[in-house]
Amino acid sequence: MSKCGKTLLEVLQAHTAQDVMDFIKAKKENVLSWDDGSVAVNIIELDAPRMTPLEGAQVLWKHNILSAPVWHFVEEKYVGFLDQRDLVGAVVQASINLNRHSSDEDDEKYDKEGLQKFQNAVGEVLEEQEQTLLDWALKNPFCSCTSSASLVTVAGLLTDHKYKAHRAAILDPVTGRCVFCLTQGALLQFLVSRLAFPKGSTPEGLKETLTEANFPYRKPVISIGQSASAADAFLLLSKYRLSGIAVVADDEEDEESMGILVGNTSARDIKYAALDGGWTSMRENDILSYLALIRQLNISGTDRYPTCQVHDQTATMEHVVKLLAKTGYHRLFVKGGKRKTPVGVISILDILRYTLESS
Repeated sequence: MSKCGKTLLEVLQAHTAQDVMDFIKAKKENVLSWDDGSVAVNIIELDAPRMTPLEGAQVLWKHNILSAPVWHFVEEKYVGFLDQRDLVGAVVQASINLNRHSSDEDDEKYDKEGLQKFQNAVGEVLEEQEQTLLDWALKNPFCSCTSSASLVTVAGLLTDHKYKAHRAAILDPVTGRCVFCLTQGALLQFLVSRLAFPKGSTPEGLKETLTEANFPYRKPVISIGQSASAADAFLLLSKYRLSGIAVVADDEEDEESMGILVGNTSARDIKYAALDGGWTSMRENDILSYLALIRQLNISGTDRYPTCQVHDQTATMEHVVKLLAKTGYHRLFVKGGKRKTPVGVISILDILRYTLESS
C-alpha cells in the first residue's frame, strides 16, 4: 500500500456522509438545518411521468445545477438522475439551428423571450430523439445511502462501474426521500479539508510524486485543437459523455507548440453554454474564444484557473488533490516530456478508486 493511498483511506474510514453534509452546510447558504442538527441541501427533484425532457432541463437551467434526481411518482421510487452532460448534443444543435434560422433583424440580446426561444429549440431537438424524461434518467442509474454511511461506502458507490455516478443521493431512513446529493467534488473538498496542512505541514503520504505513489495517470487524453469550433468541441464532450477535454495548440506553422496544452473545458462550461441561450455562436467561434465569452458572462471565483494541469515529473499528490479541490474541476491534465504535451489525466474518480484499492 502506498503512503498516499493509506493517508487518504484513513480519512474515508474515519468519517461518514453526515460529516460531508455538515461540511457543505458550513460552506453554503442553500441548506436546511433541522432541529436535530442534521443538514440537507434544498433538493430539486424531477417528476419522470409528468415532466418532459425539456421541462426537466429547464429546472436544471433555472437553478444552475448540473443534475437532479428523478422521482417516479407512480412507482414511488427514484429512477436515476437527469444530467446536463447528456443534453450537450441538443444544446449544440439548438444553437446551430437558431443561427441558421435567425434573421438580421433579430434583436440579439439576453432577455427572457430570447432565452425561451433557445430553450424551445432545445426542446424540438429532444422531441426528435423520441425519449422521455425516464429514458434520460436511466442513463444515470440511481445510487444512494443514508447519512450514517461510511465515506468508504460512499466512495464505493461513486466508483462502482454499474452506476457511473457523479453523485450519490443521501436518503432519509424514514421517508426514503433524498435529503442531499453528495458529489465527487464535495467528497474531495472534504478530504482535503480533513487532511489539514497546518503551517505548511504536509501529511507524509501526500509528499509523494505521482510516480512514487504509483498513481495510474497515464491514459489516452481526449483533446481537440484550439482552432476547432466550439460546436465541434462540445459535440466531442457529448460523444464521450465528459465534462472536460483538453484543448491543444494546432498551428501547423508552429511545430514547436503543436500539441501543447493551452486550455480545457469544464462542467461549468456545459452550464454556461445552456445559459448563454445560443447568442454566442458555436460555429463561428473557435473553442477558446467561445469559452472566454461565456465565462465572462458568468464570473466566479474559480474561473481564475482556465487550465488545470500538472507536470508528471514534479507534481506531488498534495498538489494534485489541492488543485482539484481549489478549482472545482473534475479532472486535471498531466503534461510530460520536453514539449510538455498531455500524457495523462487524473479525475476525482481516479483518486477515489486509487484510495479504495489501497485497502
